[in-house]
Amino acid sequence: MKIPRSVTRSARIAIALTALALLVFTIARQREAVVDALHRMGPGWFAASLLAAIIGLGFTSFAWRTIMADLGSPLPVAAGMRVFYLAQIGKYLPGAVWPFVAQMELGKALGVPRQRSAVGGLLFVGLHCATGLLVASATLPFASPAAAEHYWWVLALTPVLLVVLHPRVLSPLLDRVFWILRRPPLDQPLTLANTVRACGFLLVTWLFYGLSLLALARPLGLTGAGSLALATGAYALAWSAGVMVLGLVPAGIGVREVILAAILLPFLPAGEATAVVATSRVVQTFGDSLWALFAGIALRGPMRRAEQRLRVDQPADAGGTDSPAGPAGGAPAASGAGAATGPTGAAAGAGRAAPATGAAAGRAAGPAPSRRDGD
Repeated sequence: MKIPRSVTRSARIAIALTALALLVFTIARQREAVVDALHRMGPGWFAASLLAAIIGLGFTSFAWRTIMADLGSPLPVAAGMRVFYLAQIGKYLPGAVWPFVAQMELGKALGVPRQRSAVGGLLFVGLHCATGLLVASATLPFASPAAAEHYWWVLALTPVLLVVLHPRVLSPLLDRVFWILRRPPLDQPLTLANTVRACGFLLVTWLFYGLSLLALARPLGLTGAGSLALATGAYALAWSAGVMVLGLVPAGIGVREVILAAILLPFLPAGEATAVVATSRVVQTFGDSLWALFAGIALRGPMRRAEQRLRVDQPADAGGTDSPAGPAGGAPAASGAGAATGPTGAAAGAGRAAPATGAAAGRAAGPAPSRRDGD
Protein backbone atom coordinates (compact mmCIF):
# COMPACT_ATOMS: atom_id res chain seq x y z
CA MET A 1 0.00 0.00 0.00
CA LYS A 2 1.45 3.29 -1.11
CA ILE A 3 1.25 6.11 1.42
CA PRO A 4 0.00 9.37 -0.15
CA ARG A 5 2.62 12.07 -0.48
CA SER A 6 0.46 14.52 1.46
CA VAL A 7 0.47 12.15 4.44
CA THR A 8 4.26 11.71 4.47
CA ARG A 9 4.75 15.46 4.06
CA SER A 10 2.42 16.17 6.97
CA ALA A 11 4.22 13.58 9.10
CA ARG A 12 7.60 15.18 8.41
CA ILE A 13 6.30 18.62 9.28
CA ALA A 14 4.76 17.24 12.49
CA ILE A 15 8.07 15.60 13.47
CA ALA A 16 9.98 18.82 12.80
CA LEU A 17 7.51 20.88 14.84
CA THR A 18 7.65 18.34 17.67
CA ALA A 19 11.45 18.48 17.74
CA LEU A 20 11.39 22.27 17.81
CA ALA A 21 8.76 22.25 20.55
CA LEU A 22 10.89 19.92 22.68
CA LEU A 23 13.91 22.18 22.21
CA VAL A 24 11.87 25.26 23.17
CA PHE A 25 10.45 23.41 26.20
CA THR A 26 13.95 22.43 27.35
CA ILE A 27 15.19 25.99 27.00
CA ALA A 28 12.14 27.34 28.83
CA ARG A 29 12.56 24.86 31.70
CA GLN A 30 16.20 25.88 32.09
CA ARG A 31 15.64 29.49 31.08
CA GLU A 32 17.45 31.11 33.98
CA ALA A 33 20.52 28.93 33.55
CA VAL A 34 20.39 29.36 29.78
CA VAL A 35 20.18 33.14 29.98
CA ASP A 36 23.03 33.22 32.47
CA ALA A 37 25.13 30.97 30.22
CA LEU A 38 24.47 33.17 27.21
CA HIS A 39 25.62 36.21 29.15
CA ARG A 40 28.78 34.42 30.15
CA MET A 41 29.51 33.50 26.55
CA GLY A 42 29.48 37.10 25.43
CA PRO A 43 29.56 38.41 21.84
CA GLY A 44 33.27 37.67 21.44
CA TRP A 45 32.93 33.92 21.88
CA PHE A 46 29.80 33.91 19.70
CA ALA A 47 31.71 35.72 16.93
CA ALA A 48 34.62 33.27 17.22
CA SER A 49 32.19 30.36 16.97
CA LEU A 50 30.50 31.86 13.92
CA LEU A 51 33.85 32.50 12.20
CA ALA A 52 34.95 28.89 12.73
CA ALA A 53 31.60 27.62 11.42
CA ILE A 54 31.87 29.80 8.31
CA ILE A 55 35.37 28.51 7.57
CA GLY A 56 34.22 24.92 8.08
CA LEU A 57 31.28 25.43 5.73
CA GLY A 58 33.70 26.89 3.19
CA PHE A 59 35.64 23.62 3.01
CA THR A 60 32.45 21.66 2.31
CA SER A 61 32.14 23.36 -1.08
CA PHE A 62 35.70 22.26 -1.94
CA ALA A 63 34.73 18.67 -1.17
CA TRP A 64 31.59 18.86 -3.31
CA ARG A 65 33.45 20.39 -6.26
CA THR A 66 36.08 17.63 -6.00
CA ILE A 67 33.33 15.00 -6.20
CA MET A 68 31.68 16.71 -9.18
CA ALA A 69 35.03 16.91 -10.99
CA ASP A 70 35.58 13.20 -10.38
CA LEU A 71 32.17 12.50 -11.90
CA GLY A 72 33.12 14.46 -15.03
CA SER A 73 31.90 18.00 -14.30
CA PRO A 74 34.76 20.23 -13.10
CA LEU A 75 33.09 23.46 -12.06
CA PRO A 76 34.54 26.97 -11.88
CA VAL A 77 35.23 27.96 -8.28
CA ALA A 78 32.86 30.92 -7.94
CA ALA A 79 30.01 29.46 -10.01
CA GLY A 80 30.30 26.11 -8.25
CA MET A 81 30.15 27.80 -4.85
CA ARG A 82 27.00 29.65 -5.88
CA VAL A 83 25.28 26.42 -6.90
CA PHE A 84 26.34 24.61 -3.74
CA TYR A 85 25.50 27.24 -1.12
CA LEU A 86 22.17 28.29 -2.63
CA ALA A 87 21.14 24.63 -2.78
CA GLN A 88 22.11 24.03 0.85
CA ILE A 89 19.27 26.23 2.06
CA GLY A 90 16.94 23.44 0.90
CA LYS A 91 18.02 21.23 3.80
CA TYR A 92 15.96 23.41 6.17
CA LEU A 93 12.76 22.33 4.41
CA PRO A 94 10.93 19.15 5.44
CA GLY A 95 12.12 16.24 3.32
CA ALA A 96 15.55 15.20 2.13
CA VAL A 97 15.16 15.94 -1.58
CA TRP A 98 15.23 19.74 -1.73
CA PRO A 99 19.01 20.30 -1.69
CA PHE A 100 19.37 17.73 -4.48
CA VAL A 101 16.54 19.25 -6.51
CA ALA A 102 18.10 22.70 -6.15
CA GLN A 103 21.54 21.41 -7.16
CA MET A 104 20.08 19.71 -10.24
CA GLU A 105 18.25 22.84 -11.35
CA LEU A 106 21.10 25.25 -10.63
CA GLY A 107 23.66 22.87 -12.13
CA LYS A 108 21.77 22.79 -15.42
CA ALA A 109 22.98 26.32 -16.12
CA LEU A 110 26.57 25.03 -15.95
CA GLY A 111 25.95 22.07 -18.23
CA VAL A 112 25.78 19.45 -15.47
CA PRO A 113 23.31 16.61 -16.21
CA ARG A 114 20.61 16.14 -13.61
CA GLN A 115 21.60 12.55 -12.88
CA ARG A 116 25.21 13.58 -12.27
CA SER A 117 24.13 16.37 -9.91
CA ALA A 118 21.99 13.91 -7.94
CA VAL A 119 24.82 11.37 -7.70
CA GLY A 120 27.26 14.09 -6.64
CA GLY A 121 24.92 15.30 -3.93
CA LEU A 122 24.40 11.80 -2.56
CA LEU A 123 28.13 11.08 -2.58
CA PHE A 124 28.80 14.34 -0.76
CA VAL A 125 26.32 13.48 2.00
CA GLY A 126 27.67 9.94 2.23
CA LEU A 127 31.29 11.05 2.54
CA HIS A 128 30.32 13.80 4.99
CA CYS A 129 28.54 11.25 7.18
CA ALA A 130 31.32 8.65 6.88
CA THR A 131 34.07 11.12 7.81
CA GLY A 132 31.93 12.37 10.70
CA LEU A 133 31.60 8.87 12.11
CA LEU A 134 35.32 8.32 11.54
CA VAL A 135 36.14 11.47 13.53
CA ALA A 136 33.76 10.42 16.31
CA SER A 137 35.24 6.93 16.42
CA ALA A 138 38.75 8.36 16.69
CA THR A 139 38.00 10.93 19.42
CA LEU A 140 35.09 9.92 21.65
CA PRO A 141 36.57 6.67 23.04
CA PHE A 142 39.33 8.82 24.57
CA ALA A 143 37.46 12.06 25.27
CA SER A 144 34.16 10.51 26.46
CA PRO A 145 34.20 6.71 26.89
CA ALA A 146 30.60 6.82 28.19
CA ALA A 147 29.36 8.44 24.98
CA ALA A 148 31.30 5.98 22.82
CA GLU A 149 29.79 3.08 24.77
CA HIS A 150 26.27 4.49 24.60
CA TYR A 151 26.37 5.21 20.86
CA TRP A 152 28.44 2.20 19.80
CA TRP A 153 25.76 1.13 17.34
CA VAL A 154 26.19 4.39 15.40
CA LEU A 155 29.98 4.22 15.47
CA ALA A 156 29.81 0.60 14.28
CA LEU A 157 28.57 1.87 10.93
CA THR A 158 31.90 3.61 10.28
CA PRO A 159 33.76 0.66 8.66
CA VAL A 160 30.64 -0.29 6.69
CA LEU A 161 30.33 3.21 5.20
CA LEU A 162 34.04 3.42 4.44
CA VAL A 163 33.93 0.11 2.54
CA VAL A 164 30.78 1.00 0.60
CA LEU A 165 32.12 4.43 -0.34
CA HIS A 166 35.42 3.06 -1.65
CA PRO A 167 35.48 3.70 -5.43
CA ARG A 168 36.16 0.04 -6.28
CA VAL A 169 32.93 -0.87 -4.49
CA LEU A 170 30.81 2.21 -5.12
CA SER A 171 31.33 2.61 -8.89
CA PRO A 172 30.01 -0.85 -9.87
CA LEU A 173 27.31 -0.56 -7.20
CA LEU A 174 26.03 2.69 -8.71
CA ASP A 175 26.16 1.22 -12.21
CA ARG A 176 24.06 -1.73 -11.00
CA VAL A 177 21.52 0.62 -9.41
CA PHE A 178 21.28 2.68 -12.60
CA TRP A 179 20.84 -0.51 -14.63
CA ILE A 180 17.93 -1.53 -12.41
CA LEU A 181 16.41 1.93 -12.80
CA ARG A 182 17.05 1.80 -16.57
CA ARG A 183 19.27 4.83 -16.39
CA PRO A 184 22.68 5.26 -18.06
CA PRO A 185 25.70 4.25 -15.96
CA LEU A 186 28.39 6.59 -14.66
CA ASP A 187 30.19 8.39 -17.47
CA GLN A 188 33.49 7.55 -15.78
CA PRO A 189 34.38 5.55 -12.67
CA LEU A 190 35.22 7.27 -9.42
CA THR A 191 38.87 7.51 -8.45
CA LEU A 192 40.48 6.85 -5.11
CA ALA A 193 42.65 9.98 -5.33
CA ASN A 194 39.71 12.38 -5.61
CA THR A 195 37.70 10.49 -3.02
CA VAL A 196 40.57 10.84 -0.55
CA ARG A 197 40.94 14.51 -1.48
CA ALA A 198 37.24 15.16 -0.81
CA CYS A 199 37.50 13.33 2.53
CA GLY A 200 40.50 15.50 3.42
CA PHE A 201 38.45 18.67 2.91
CA LEU A 202 35.67 17.22 5.06
CA LEU A 203 38.08 16.29 7.87
CA VAL A 204 39.18 19.93 7.95
CA THR A 205 35.50 20.87 8.09
CA TRP A 206 34.99 18.72 11.19
CA LEU A 207 37.97 20.36 12.88
CA PHE A 208 36.46 23.82 12.43
CA TYR A 209 33.03 22.61 13.51
CA GLY A 210 34.66 21.34 16.69
CA LEU A 211 36.36 24.69 17.21
CA SER A 212 33.00 26.40 16.70
CA LEU A 213 31.37 24.28 19.41
CA LEU A 214 34.35 24.67 21.75
CA ALA A 215 34.20 28.48 21.43
CA LEU A 216 30.71 28.34 22.93
CA ALA A 217 31.49 25.76 25.62
CA ARG A 218 34.88 26.98 26.84
CA PRO A 219 33.62 30.09 28.69
CA LEU A 220 31.08 27.85 30.44
CA GLY A 221 33.68 25.46 31.81
CA LEU A 222 34.62 22.98 29.08
CA THR A 223 38.40 23.16 29.33
CA GLY A 224 41.30 20.78 29.41
CA ALA A 225 43.58 18.99 26.98
CA GLY A 226 40.83 16.81 25.53
CA SER A 227 38.19 19.53 25.16
CA LEU A 228 38.77 20.02 21.42
CA ALA A 229 38.62 16.27 20.79
CA LEU A 230 35.40 16.05 22.81
CA ALA A 231 33.77 18.98 21.00
CA THR A 232 34.80 17.73 17.56
CA GLY A 233 33.75 14.13 18.17
CA ALA A 234 30.47 15.13 19.82
CA TYR A 235 29.46 17.42 16.98
CA ALA A 236 30.53 14.91 14.31
CA LEU A 237 28.49 12.12 15.91
CA ALA A 238 25.45 14.34 16.49
CA TRP A 239 25.52 15.68 12.90
CA SER A 240 25.92 12.22 11.38
CA ALA A 241 23.07 10.84 13.48
CA GLY A 242 20.90 13.73 12.31
CA VAL A 243 21.59 12.74 8.70
CA MET A 244 20.59 9.14 9.44
CA VAL A 245 16.99 10.12 10.14
CA LEU A 246 16.67 10.06 6.32
CA GLY A 247 14.99 13.41 5.89
CA LEU A 248 12.29 13.00 8.53
CA VAL A 249 13.33 16.31 10.08
CA PRO A 250 14.92 19.25 8.23
CA ALA A 251 18.68 19.61 8.82
CA GLY A 252 18.53 16.98 11.59
CA ILE A 253 16.72 19.37 13.94
CA GLY A 254 16.10 17.74 17.31
CA VAL A 255 18.20 14.62 16.75
CA ARG A 256 21.45 16.55 16.66
CA GLU A 257 20.55 18.57 19.75
CA VAL A 258 19.54 15.54 21.83
CA ILE A 259 22.75 13.63 21.13
CA LEU A 260 24.95 16.69 21.51
CA ALA A 261 23.40 17.57 24.87
CA ALA A 262 23.70 13.96 26.09
CA ILE A 263 27.44 13.95 25.34
CA LEU A 264 28.04 17.36 26.96
CA LEU A 265 26.00 16.77 30.13
CA PRO A 266 28.74 14.85 32.01
CA PHE A 267 31.05 17.82 31.45
CA LEU A 268 28.66 20.79 31.81
CA PRO A 269 25.60 21.53 33.97
CA ALA A 270 22.23 21.10 32.29
CA GLY A 271 21.63 24.82 31.76
CA GLU A 272 25.05 25.41 30.25
CA ALA A 273 24.83 22.35 28.01
CA THR A 274 21.40 23.43 26.78
CA ALA A 275 22.69 26.93 26.02
CA VAL A 276 25.66 25.54 24.07
CA VAL A 277 23.43 23.20 22.03
CA ALA A 278 20.85 25.88 21.19
CA THR A 279 23.48 28.50 20.36
CA SER A 280 25.39 26.04 18.18
CA ARG A 281 22.27 25.51 16.08
CA VAL A 282 21.88 29.30 15.72
CA VAL A 283 25.54 29.65 14.71
CA GLN A 284 25.29 26.97 12.03
CA THR A 285 22.07 28.48 10.66
CA PHE A 286 23.71 31.91 10.53
CA GLY A 287 26.68 30.38 8.72
CA ASP A 288 24.48 28.73 6.09
CA SER A 289 22.52 31.95 5.64
CA LEU A 290 25.62 34.12 5.25
CA TRP A 291 27.14 31.78 2.67
CA ALA A 292 23.83 31.68 0.76
CA LEU A 293 23.61 35.48 0.88
CA PHE A 294 27.18 35.78 -0.37
CA ALA A 295 26.51 33.26 -3.15
CA GLY A 296 23.28 34.94 -4.18
CA ILE A 297 24.70 38.47 -4.37
CA ALA A 298 28.48 38.48 -4.77
CA LEU A 299 28.70 35.39 -7.01
CA ARG A 300 25.92 36.34 -9.40
CA GLY A 301 28.36 37.90 -11.87
CA PRO A 302 30.77 34.91 -12.02
CA MET A 303 27.79 32.59 -12.49
CA ARG A 304 26.51 34.67 -15.39
CA ARG A 305 29.93 34.74 -17.04
CA ALA A 306 30.27 30.98 -16.64
CA GLU A 307 26.90 30.49 -18.32
CA GLN A 308 27.94 32.76 -21.20
CA ARG A 309 31.21 30.85 -21.70
CA LEU A 310 29.26 27.61 -21.74
CA ARG A 311 26.94 28.89 -24.47
CA VAL A 312 29.92 30.02 -26.55
CA ASP A 313 31.93 26.81 -26.06
CA GLN A 314 29.14 24.34 -26.71
CA PRO A 315 27.46 23.94 -30.12
CA ALA A 316 23.77 24.61 -30.18
CA ASP A 317 23.06 20.93 -30.94
CA ALA A 318 25.30 19.47 -28.23
CA GLY A 319 22.43 17.91 -26.34
CA GLY A 320 21.47 20.78 -24.02
CA THR A 321 21.97 20.78 -20.31
CA ASP A 322 21.13 17.08 -19.89
CA SER A 323 24.19 15.95 -21.86
CA PRO A 324 27.35 15.36 -19.84
CA ALA A 325 29.34 18.03 -21.63
CA GLY A 326 31.85 19.79 -19.45
CA PRO A 327 30.80 22.93 -17.60
CA ALA A 328 31.72 26.48 -18.34
CA GLY A 329 35.37 27.19 -18.35
CA GLY A 330 36.31 23.73 -19.66
CA ALA A 331 37.04 22.59 -23.17
CA PRO A 332 34.00 21.91 -25.36
CA ALA A 333 33.04 18.28 -25.77
CA ALA A 334 33.12 18.50 -29.56
CA SER A 335 33.22 21.11 -32.31
CA GLY A 336 31.82 21.07 -35.79
CA ALA A 337 28.83 19.33 -37.24
CA GLY A 338 27.40 16.14 -35.88
CA ALA A 339 28.28 16.50 -32.19
CA ALA A 340 26.74 13.59 -30.37
CA THR A 341 24.15 13.73 -27.66
CA GLY A 342 23.28 11.25 -24.96
CA PRO A 343 24.49 10.20 -21.55
CA THR A 344 27.92 8.93 -22.60
CA GLY A 345 29.07 12.21 -24.06
CA ALA A 346 30.64 10.48 -27.09
CA ALA A 347 31.65 12.71 -29.97
CA ALA A 348 30.67 11.44 -33.40
CA GLY A 349 30.13 12.58 -36.97
CA ALA A 350 32.26 14.73 -39.18
CA GLY A 351 33.21 17.30 -36.53
CA ARG A 352 36.64 17.49 -34.92
CA ALA A 353 36.72 16.29 -31.29
CA ALA A 354 38.39 18.57 -28.80
CA PRO A 355 40.35 17.20 -25.84
CA ALA A 356 37.86 15.87 -23.33
CA THR A 357 37.76 17.35 -19.86
CA GLY A 358 34.98 15.13 -18.44
CA ALA A 359 33.85 11.89 -20.02
CA ALA A 360 36.30 10.72 -22.70
CA ALA A 361 35.17 11.33 -26.27
CA GLY A 362 34.14 8.29 -28.24
CA ARG A 363 33.89 5.91 -25.29
CA ALA A 364 31.10 3.42 -24.86
CA ALA A 365 28.42 3.81 -22.21
CA GLY A 366 29.54 2.85 -18.73
CA PRO A 367 32.87 3.06 -16.95
CA ALA A 368 35.98 2.34 -18.96
CA PRO A 369 37.50 -1.01 -17.91
CA SER A 370 41.05 0.25 -18.37
CA ARG A 371 40.77 2.93 -15.67
CA ARG A 372 41.51 1.93 -12.10
CA ASP A 373 41.08 3.78 -8.82
CA GLY A 374 44.08 5.80 -7.81
CA ASP A 375 45.54 5.90 -11.38
